Amino acid sequence: MTDRKIAKRYARAVMAIAIEQNDLDRFQAELAALRDLLTVDSDALELLQNPLISAEDQQQLFEMLMGMIDVSEDIRSLARLLVKNGRIGIIAALVDEFDLLADEQRGDVKVSVVSAVDIPENKIDHIRCVLYKRMGKNINIEKVIDPSLVGGALLRIGNRVVDGTVRSKLSQMKESLG
Repeated sequence: MTDRKIAKRYARAVMAIAIEQNDLDRFQAELAALRDLLTVDSDALELLQNPLISAEDQQQLFEMLMGMIDVSEDIRSLARLLVKNGRIGIIAALVDEFDLLADEQRGDVKVSVVSAVDIPENKIDHIRCVLYKRMGKNINIEKVIDPSLVGGALLRIGNRVVDGTVRSKLSQMKESLG
C-alpha cells in the first residue's frame, strides 16, 4: 500500500474523531503544528524513522519534540501511533489529506491557480464565480506564480488538474501534427 493511501486511512480516522468531538478547527490546527514541527527539523523526523535508533531513544526524542508544541492528547496519541508503527514519515501527506477532508466537510474547495504572471483580482473573482456555479461550493483560491510557464494558467482543484497553459496547447498541437 502506498504512503498516500495509508495517509488517507489515518486522515479519515482522525476526521471521524474530529467530527465526533465537533472540533474540526482544533484538529486541523494541531495537525498543522505537528507537521510543521517535524518538517522544519528534518533531522528529528529522520531519527524518528531510523531503524538503528532504539525504540526507547525514539520515544524520548518524540516526548521532547511534543513538549515544544501545544497539542491535545488526541494528536499526541496519533503521533505516538505513527512513531510506533514506523509511519511518522507520512505526517505531511496525512495533514494534506485531512485538510482536503476538512474542506469537504465544510463545503469548501481549495483551488491553486498557477500562472506565469500575477493574475488581477477581477480575473480571480471571475474564476471563483465560474467554479462556484459549477460546483456549488465555497472556492478558496491560492495564486501561484511560475515564471517557467509561457502563458495561460493551470488550475489544481483538489486532485484534478485543468491545464490551460500555452505549453500544454503547443504540446497538443505538436502531437496532432504528428
